[in-house]
Amino acid sequence: MLWNYVCTRGGEGGGCAVCEVLALSKASNPKLVFLCETRQALDKVEKLRWILGVKGFNARSSDERSGGLALFSDESLLVTVLDACNKYIDVNILDGGSSISWRGTFVYGEPRVENI
Repeated sequence: MLWNYVCTRGGEGGGCAVCEVLALSKASNPKLVFLCETRQALDKVEKLRWILGVKGFNARSSDERSGGLALFSDESLLVTVLDACNKYIDVNILDGGSSISWRGTFVYGEPRVENI
């Protein structure tokens, strides 16, 4: 597989969720990590990039009770945000090692149909 990624729901931001993300990241060594439903302030989520050992970071804030998106990327990738809101982050990604460019849209979908 060309791209490894980890996608998980962040939950309440407790240590358990952070440990799970870190364990998944160490096991698969992804170039991209997308988190949705972080429920955390941006400065708190940004600190996670150092724990994950990645340089790139793009995020959208939560409203403290729900929401929040974060996209972390390895330094070998050039990630350019094309558009973003509280439901998605749309990016262009250039892999510096292979010069392959692709577009990715990382989406948070409402889990309850009645809230759409």
